[in-house]
Amino acid sequence: MYSKEGVTDEVLSKVIIDCGLDDFISKSTDGVETVLAEEADISAGQKQLITIARAMIDDAPVLILDEAASSVDTRTEKIISAAIDKLKGVIL
Repeated sequence: MYSKEGVTDEVLSKVIIDCGLDDFISKSTDGVETVLAEEADISAGQKQLITIARAMIDDAPVLILDEAASSVDTRTEKIISAAIDKLKGVIL
């Protein structure tokens, strides 16, 4: 999921759950080891959630999301909002 060394399985599992990616990861053929390319068949919402998960793992001091939920359905928008709230708790 992210090429940062030293990320424990516990941290990775928590981030996956916090970002609502557990279903996506479980359906991916290689799980967290799935390589995502530009042409990968993933939704805009999944891309946003993966970005948030990467920021959580990296403990990013700044994350800029331009209209984070502009092209997603209502359910995914709520998941993204919840993940961003959790991310703000990590950063603050």
